[in-house]
Amino acid sequence: MEDRRSELYPQLRLTGVQAVDLQHEVLFSLLDSLRMETQRESSAFSVDSAIKALKLYVQTHFTYEESLMLAQSYEHYGDHLTEHRAFEKELPDLERELDDLEDKSAREEALTRIMRFLESWLTHHINEIDTELFGDPKNFRPAA
Repeated sequence: MEDRRSELYPQLRLTGVQAVDLQHEVLFSLLDSLRMETQRESSAFSVDSAIKALKLYVQTHFTYEESLMLAQSYEHYGDHLTEHRAFEKELPDLERELDDLEDKSAREEALTRIMRFLESWLTHHINEIDTELFGDPKNFRPAA
C-alpha cells in the first residue's frame, strides 16, 4: 500500500476511507486546541473543556469505526475494540491526574506528559492499526 500522508497532519497516514481520515484530522485538530490552551496558560477550565471535547470526539470516532468493523465482520474486531476501550479507560485517569494538582508547574508538567501520551497513542493507532484495517482490502471493503 502506498504511504499517503495527511496534508494537515503529515505525521498521519491516510487509511483510504475519507470519513475515517477526516475524523482522524479532527482528533488532531482537537489535540492542537488542547496544546494551544496549555501554551497560552489558559485557565484550568479552558484546558478541562478542551480535554472534554477531545474525549467526547474520541467516543464518537470509536463508535463510527466500530460500526464499520461490525458491518464488515472484521476478523480482528475484538483486538481493535480492546485497544479502543483501553484508551477510553486512560482518559478519566488523565483528567483525575490534572484535577489533583494545585501547583502550576506540576500541572504544566502533567499536561506535557498527557499531550505526549495522547499524540503518541493516536499516531500509533492511526498509522499502524487503523491503516492496516482500512487500507487492506482483505480487511475492509468500502461500500460501492
